[in-house]
Amino acid sequence: MTNAYSIEQRRPELYEAALQTVRLSDRTRGHSSTFQSILLRKSEADPEYTKIHDVWDGLGQIEVDEYLDVKMTTRPRRWKTVFQPIAAAAMLFLTVGIVLFLSGRPPAYETAIGEQRNVMLPDGSEMVLNTDTRAIVRYDRNFRHLEIERGEAWFDVAHDTSRPFIVHAGDSQVRAVGTSFLVRRNDERVDVTLLSGIVEVTRGENSAEKIELVPGDRLRQSEVHPSIAIDQPQIEVVTAWRQGQLILNETPVAEALNEMNRYSNNKIRLASSLAAEAKLSGVFRLSDSRAFAESVAEIYDLNLYEDNGYLTLAPRRVLR
Repeated sequence: MTNAYSIEQRRPELYEAALQTVRLSDRTRGHSSTFQSILLRKSEADPEYTKIHDVWDGLGQIEVDEYLDVKMTTRPRRWKTVFQPIAAAAMLFLTVGIVLFLSGRPPAYETAIGEQRNVMLPDGSEMVLNTDTRAIVRYDRNFRHLEIERGEAWFDVAHDTSRPFIVHAGDSQVRAVGTSFLVRRNDERVDVTLLSGIVEVTRGENSAEKIELVPGDRLRQSEVHPSIAIDQPQIEVVTAWRQGQLILNETPVAEALNEMNRYSNNKIRLASSLAAEAKLSGVFRLSDSRAFAESVAEIYDLNLYEDNGYLTLAPRRVLR
């Protein structure tokens, strides 16, 4: 039987969409067309509302207060205030329960290139997704499982010793109870940076080897080779994206360009092997790749021009 715990744990974003739908129905009672038009607009902006919209239509466009008015006309009005939240909760669980039954999929959260997203998880933990990230949440009564399929996420984990918080990224599992850390995954490696608390990192489902990190540690684990390295990066550098910034400190230009390209569809490419060996320092806005490219061009006396959709940096002598 669907209950509040399983709904909130299994599909938190669906639960929130259904909850807002029931509240919206209450606010727009007696105006079915208004309710339906608002819900339709929400459906176009959020796929979870599409599921709720379809189920609501299938239920015959029931409105909670109108239902109560019909069923309770012979009862004193004071009973309406008692049963109204019960009926609303029943409608909420019915709506979400049907969608859960039909979908059976764990919730997935995604960001587009250049987008960031804050997600409050059902247990009170917070997850912030960086650009081009996809995360899947699988909660149950014993564990809090999350998987980073790609991208980067910051976690502030609510303390709960009875349910470990485990983040899967490739072959790596990051186990925490109450702590704050970053996980970044690309095709080449997984990075885990601990900001506070303690985490254990293992490789492989059945691995007995556990690496315990302390605040300030960053574990870098190759996705291609069985290699692991631990360093202590500047925390303000690895977390600068949360303030919309890219902080560079003697960073190779080619690496800096790759980092900036994560945040924009307007990619920058370097047509000069000489500048690729140079270093770059400074603070740049992630939302303005052109300004970044212009800065690089000015510093290294390069031409900047658009070519086949790219912002291209090249030595002045080769520009026609």
